[in-house]
Amino acid sequence: MKFDYEIYPEQKLILTRFSGAFTLEDLTGVAQRLWSDPRYSRSYGGVVDLTDTSVAVGRADFRALVDFVRRHKETSTGRWAAVAGSPLATACAIIYQRALAGRHTFEVFSTFEAAGQFLGVDLAETQAWAAAKRQAN
Repeated sequence: MKFDYEIYPEQKLILTRFSGAFTLEDLTGVAQRLWSDPRYSRSYGGVVDLTDTSVAVGRADFRALVDFVRRHKETSTGRWAAVAGSPLATACAIIYQRALAGRHTFEVFSTFEAAGQFLGVDLAETQAWAAAKRQAN
């Protein structure tokens, strides 16, 4: 699994990108890495790019992930948009959305344009998105 993120404090925006297969340990590890970044604020919203992932998390691990997120006060309270690239990633994101509905606003989209509209950010044209795309390539 590969995980990259960028935090843009001036926009109160976090862009995250996953690629490859990931496990519960991968997800909890990247959450702790993100939370320990001094630029991180739990009030920021963001984008989770799941367009290049394959899910390797089973039912028990998925429940453990939801419990992990519920237990930690560092979990974001901002608005988040997931962009999914497969039916399985979409299903997992929707299950996550419903399981944590009281914790933060989380919606699932099939395009970055729709995700940006939800967040009120033009992801195709903002400096933040352009920088993240360059970094990924």
